Amino acid sequence: MLAGVVVLGTATAGWAYWHLNQNITGVDIDGALGDDRPARPAAGPAEPAA
Repeated sequence: MLAGVVVLGTATAGWAYWHLNQNITGVDIDGALGDDRPARPAAGPAEPAA
């Protein structure tokens, strides 16, 4: 009985991993954003910490 539960649990975990892994895709965020970005802040002297 215990062996059957272990096999079933392992099979279920393997199926879930395979199924969820198929949903992971990569996106090139730089290409997706293009030039539509806010301007970079100008580099200047920072205020000293009090």
